[in-house]
Amino acid sequence: MRKLATAQKELSRRQKGSANREKARLKVARLHRTVRETRLDHHHKLARKVVDETKSLAWRPWASKDWAAPAWPNPYTTPAGACSSG
Repeated sequence: MRKLATAQKELSRRQKGSANREKARLKVARLHRTVRETRLDHHHKLARKVVDETKSLAWRPWASKDWAAPAWPNPYTTPAGACSSG
């Protein structure tokens, strides 16, 4: 992460449109890719470890109707046909 921060700082100091800025931009992109792949690898290894240790995996497909309505009613809206004046 320190390398990425340094590279981003170098990039910000380069003049826009210069060849050196393009090189610095590519360096930052490579470091971003490295960080992303490292994180993904860690998450994958962690997930594998959990599955291997538990010997079971449960998966439930989510139906779109589950997400359509809120879990609780909104107290600031009145139901149809109700009088809001009290």
